[in-house]
Amino acid sequence: MSPDDHRPIRIAHRGGNSRPLLRRALAAGVDWIETDIWLHYGRLVARHDRSLWRLPIMYSRRSVSLMLAPEIVLDSLLDATQDTPTRVLIDLKGRSRILPDTLVSVLNRRDAFDRAALCGKDWASLDRARALDHRIQVFFTLETTKHLESYLARRRDGTAPPSISCFHRLLTPATVDELKEADSTIFAWTVDSEPQARRLLAWGVDGITSNRLDMLDRLAKRPSPPDEQAECRSAKTAGICRS
Repeated sequence: MSPDDHRPIRIAHRGGNSRPLLRRALAAGVDWIETDIWLHYGRLVARHDRSLWRLPIMYSRRSVSLMLAPEIVLDSLLDATQDTPTRVLIDLKGRSRILPDTLVSVLNRRDAFDRAALCGKDWASLDRARALDHRIQVFFTLETTKHLESYLARRRDGTAPPSISCFHRLLTPATVDELKEADSTIFAWTVDSEPQARRLLAWGVDGITSNRLDMLDRLAKRPSPPDEQAECRSAKTAGICRS
């Protein structure tokens, strides 16, 4: 949770995926740096897209690009954040069956369970990590209505963690209320619109994942404008908003 209950938790989207992004996120003093971690030929490396074998080529459904700078390894991210209050949110990528085992081993070796956490859509891998060491914190990633329903069912039977990273369009005042009734901490991703971020926070979302460090800074320094607070109070009275 945030060290200050009066401000939101701020997460820098892909903030650990390159050295320039990492430097900017640390300078901004965010609470978490999100990074996409792959197990690539025995190394835990940070990048968003897939790579082509050992070649310096990355690709996705929409693009192919050259890797112009060396990849950051997870140990380097842990080194960079070691003497800061910023934590590392590790998004598991790829299909390696030993990725959760390798991550838990590194976090154990680095004594970093209190300053790093895992997230992802592959809940089986997150379950595996939790089974390996009870100290690991995980966030189930929710992107669809089916994910939401499955997560709430698992919260009811006690098999899901109390933290989620949720696609912001999946969230409404009603779904936030439902998640809060399940005692869940909610990070909303990826939110680059300041009005939308403030609406989500007014509904009760705990953290905002964004590419916009300037917006995250403003959210931390200043409460919602009076007109937005009034709008939310009015909506709450009508039964459609949660403050």
